[in-house]
Order: sequence, then structure tokens, then C-alpha cells
Amino acid sequence: MLLKYNNYEPSVEPISYSVDYEDVDGGDTTESETGVSLIHVVRLKKVSISVSYKALRTAELTAIMSQISKQSVDITYFDGAFKTAEMRCKSPSINMISNVDGGYWDLTFNLEEL
Repeated sequence: MLLKYNNYEPSVEPISYSVDYEDVDGGDTTESETGVSLIHVVRLKKVSISVSYKALRTAELTAIMSQISKQSVDITYFDGAFKTAEMRCKSPSINMISNVDGGYWDLTFNLEEL
């Protein structure tokens, strides 16, 4: 298990999964007269996760979409250890790859820590 969405654990694992970290600088980051950058970091290691599923059945697609479509979602993710963060889904993309047996879907999306 790589991901849980509000304690919902999909029956399939993502085909692609990447965890990125970003330090968030404040608006008052400047450079001094001597050329030294004065960086005001307001948040360290903000997490974003890129996820891709391939060939999901319609029921699994619907279940995952119902979780990630909420304003915020508690995500349990793995980056060497299991961690939980409140996140939101950005840019979900759904692509039907087959209409046989009720449909198969590819799903990609990004999760961003709040």
C-alpha cells in the first residue's frame, strides 16, 4: 500500500508515484546590497505527490475520485516511512482506454499539502 485517501485504500497500486518536497519562501525574500540573498522560509518540505493509475475498473475510478474530489483529504503516503498529511487534489485527468466490460480508465492527478 502506497496511498490511502481518508482511510480508503484502493485495491490497486498506482503505476507511477512520486513524492516531491518544496521549501516555501515568504514574500519578503530579498537580496542585500552586498549580494547576499536574505531568504525568509515560511515552510520547509511542503509535500506534493504525483499519482497515475492505469486500467482502473469503473468502480475503482469512481471510488478514488469520490475521495480526491473533496476540498481536503487526509492522505497516508509512503516515502520510506508512512506519513499522513492534509492535502488537496489538483489537476485530475481521466482517460477511457476501453469500453469493454464496463470500462477501463487511466487516472492521473497531483496532491498538494495544505
